[in-house]
Amino acid sequence: MLLLEHLARRVAQLPLLILVTYRDTELDLGSALARTLEELLRTASSSRMMLRPFDIAETAAMLSSLGGQEAPAPTVALIHRAGKGNPFFTEELFHHMAEEERSEERRVGKECRSR
Repeated sequence: MLLLEHLARRVAQLPLLILVTYRDTELDLGSALARTLEELLRTASSSRMMLRPFDIAETAAMLSSLGGQEAPAPTVALIHRAGKGNPFFTEELFHHMAEEERSEERRVGKECRSR
């Protein structure tokens, strides 16, 4: 927190962008981060951008983009529910499920070759 406060005080004099991300649902209003953010927002050189979670259609679009094809509706629903619409978690869950599928394909391939 001290580093963020230190940089924030000098950001107006530096060619620097500070990007802070956090989940507002998990922010304790009495925490050092909350106080620092409040102080930062009082300066003219700071702004706040609120992002909302993806809805199910946005999750489906992201999965289609990542996979190169339309994802099955049950898969979209599962990832959307597990990731709570968070794009980072959506991508991580996609990669995890893809790796699990590849592992299963390798296992089945080994079994078929050993027969």
